[in-house]
Amino acid sequence: MGGPKATGSSLELGDGFSAAKKKTSTFTIPASASNRNLAMNNLRLDSSLTAIRFPSGQGFNTLLWVLASATCLLAASTARGESPAPANSDPITVAYQESLKTWKQGLSALRVAIEVHDELKAKGSGETELKKSSQLVKQALEAAEQIVPQLRQTATSAYAAHPEQDRELSRLLLDIFIDDIKRDNYEDAYVIAKALIEGKCEDKQLLDGVGMAAFATNHFEEAAQYWKQAAQNGTLDAKHGQFLAIIPEYVGLWQQEQAIREKEAQQNDLPQVRLTTSKGEIVIELFENEAPETVGNFVSLVEKGYYDGLTFHRVLEHFMAQGGCPKGDGSGGPGYNIYCECHKPEYRRHFRGSLSMAKTQQRDSGGSQFFLTFLPTPQLNGVHTVFGRVIDGFPVLAKIQRRDPQKQPAPNPDKILKAEVVRKRDHSYVPTKTQ
Repeated sequence: MGGPKATGSSLELGDGFSAAKKKTSTFTIPASASNRNLAMNNLRLDSSLTAIRFPSGQGFNTLLWVLASATCLLAASTARGESPAPANSDPITVAYQESLKTWKQGLSALRVAIEVHDELKAKGSGETELKKSSQLVKQALEAAEQIVPQLRQTATSAYAAHPEQDRELSRLLLDIFIDDIKRDNYEDAYVIAKALIEGKCEDKQLLDGVGMAAFATNHFEEAAQYWKQAAQNGTLDAKHGQFLAIIPEYVGLWQQEQAIREKEAQQNDLPQVRLTTSKGEIVIELFENEAPETVGNFVSLVEKGYYDGLTFHRVLEHFMAQGGCPKGDGSGGPGYNIYCECHKPEYRRHFRGSLSMAKTQQRDSGGSQFFLTFLPTPQLNGVHTVFGRVIDGFPVLAKIQRRDPQKQPAPNPDKILKAEVVRKRDHSYVPTKTQ
């Protein structure tokens, strides 16, 4: 078991499953998809579909690359004279085709912006001109990102209406699904997963990923079903096998958690905090009933503006996003420690979106650092104090920049631009400091 592990004085969370530490667990990309991505490096298509080489430092969303790859592949298959999918003229299919057309136009605009930027850079243009072209690339990226949700929705609907009739559509959805799992975007992944399963997609690697999406979104019995099937066909990821082993326990824990959340919803008075980050807003509800001292400390720091401008300094895929360090390296705190509340009989467990206190290996060593979990993390139950959960902003949580400060150079971290109390009970909130 790996609870927190100390590196110097920093507060660092271990991933918990020691057997899997040397190899990060990700949804395995099917060989066919891997070959397609490899082929993408050599594709040179028409101006609207050319494979794009994205310049560094532009904050490129990997989903855009995945969609660009899938779109280029679609054009390549057409160029090779492969038979097109059966034509459907129903409104659902037409909506998807229109979204795909808009996406191609956005991809073309993005390609042009990048080419202009590269040409200016090659010519040794001045800083002002390069900044302007870089801004145009950023705007083109943002415009392309805005198209993605509609493309995702219409593609999923079109597939559900005509499952496995359009090979390129099936491939596009699989690519989006794989990327969602990679980026811990499990709510969207689960929607696509259900469509692919109901449409009888026969990709053998799908089952492992569907199990992951179900597990992350608290559909534990479904996760067990899909992972058992993946085990039978030899595609179950080793770490997912460890998750499978704890599902019977988590089915019971989730039932208890749902009962608690139902009572909390009826009472409707728990404190809430909004984190405005460089990627968007995340709203968190705080578990004052089970962790009053931890909540008191957190609200007190928020009201003082302590978290404003601090970073998510350590963000590990398929694990968690850690922030709240004033030094930005995991070694800082408010100048005091607070007591752990994870040893009480009523302590809350870690599910997706849990807000929990970071600490060293020593008990009662937390201060201001916290983390938000991407997945249920059973190895941290009873070790770290869960004192809240995300109630809005899961898509934002998925976008937080992944970075491991132990691996250099690490990308620039995302920031908490502002933390503010949205709601609280009618009493003062203060930290109970250790002596």
